[in-house]
Amino acid sequence: MFEEFIPPLYSFASISIAALVLIGISFLIALKLMNLMGKGKDTATVKILMMTIVVNGILGLYTASAIYWKYVHEYVNYVRVTDMVLLLIGIILVTSLYKVYKDYKKLIKKNEPGE
Repeated sequence: MFEEFIPPLYSFASISIAALVLIGISFLIALKLMNLMGKGKDTATVKILMMTIVVNGILGLYTASAIYWKYVHEYVNYVRVTDMVLLLIGIILVTSLYKVYKDYKKLIKKNEPGE
């Protein structure tokens, strides 16, 4: 009776993989932003960014473990909400970090000496 409401296992792998990819992209953007901010004298923002990078790593490990729990132990219902939350976190991280990176790069170009 309830089997028709449970989606196939492979459909949630795509959500986990998409969340993992988005978290990876936000990790790379955070590293680029940290290198860009390292040129200035703002140490507080670099420390905040380093914490964001660590959180990205933890979320990436959590997503990878979600894939493991789904396919090895078939805990589909346990992981269903987790996948959606991780996908949302990935989208938020990518968009917010990209916006900060773009704005900060524009600010550096605007205030560079010699221009």
